[in-house]
Amino acid sequence: MFISYGQPEPVPRLGRRVLPWHLAGAFPTQDVEVWGSLTRYAASLDAEATAVDPQTGWVRVLDLHDHRIELSAGLRDQTLLNLSLTQESQGLWTYKSHLYECKDGGLSVVAGFPPPSLENPTGAPTAAIGAWFTFYRATDGSLVALEEANTGVSGGNMVFNKWWRWQRIE
Repeated sequence: MFISYGQPEPVPRLGRRVLPWHLAGAFPTQDVEVWGSLTRYAASLDAEATAVDPQTGWVRVLDLHDHRIELSAGLRDQTLLNLSLTQESQGLWTYKSHLYECKDGGLSVVAGFPPPSLENPTGAPTAAIGAWFTFYRATDGSLVALEEANTGVSGGNMVFNKWWRWQRIE
């Protein structure tokens, strides 16, 4: 048994997570149209963040009680993305798009997303991170998610699981 000693490794810097990427359960090789819509939505948020008077992007998630969830996202009064997820288990190595399952009191989605530049040290233009996201509702009404990466980019930050939080918009 070996015990490491010395200074702990610094935690790598993280980029932001755009909620629809993770709720959509999309994969770049399977969902070209949805991937394009998600890319445009994220680019709109980036452009808005640098504006003089930035507005908040929004995401709406509706449980339709027929094992289907409707997801829409936009900026200001414009809807930029609409899609539907259905409840079904994900098989090992046979991931299907736009599926969710309920487990351990949360909503679990397997998804792919492009790594933020901070997490893509090689600058690979076609890189994608694959991860399991399990979403929970916090006591203050915000949405929290545990990200468990299963694929990533060379030199990236797959060394630990990450928790993310999104504020609820009234």
